[in-house]
Amino acid sequence: MKKIMSLFLILCAAALPAGPSLPFKEFKAEAVPAQFKAGTPVKITVKLESAEGFSLRACRLFCYQSNVPAAFFGRPGLEITKSKEKEYTSAAIQPWKWFGQGISSGSFTLNLDTKGWPEGDYSICLQGIFRGADKKDLYRSTDVNFSITKE
Repeated sequence: MKKIMSLFLILCAAALPAGPSLPFKEFKAEAVPAQFKAGTPVKITVKLESAEGFSLRACRLFCYQSNVPAAFFGRPGLEITKSKEKEYTSAAIQPWKWFGQGISSGSFTLNLDTKGWPEGDYSICLQGIFRGADKKDLYRSTDVNFSITKE
């Protein structure tokens, strides 16, 4: 009886649907150059290869307070989203950029203006909305790392 019950449980577990798979094979971003002076125009190159049935519909740039120099959050006009847990307080860097029918593969560039940014190490997030063939959206992000040196 135990063997039958064990076999039944194994078959039931195998039949359960898995969580959503990753909507991409590759989703990464790189700042060029990776080290520069404040005010230098920076290009963020995004490389993308979506999984079958998915496309990138939109992306935005934001940062968590714990991943940028403290002085960054003191800049005027910064749109800040506060959190009870300080490390999850975030700031918008670039609003959502929408891609009409979506992008399935290739690369594209985002331009970043760093005028007035304090020196230090940055790890900002590129967040993407991936839409599947079932019309459901999955949000995924990747880090963009760079350093700003004295002007």
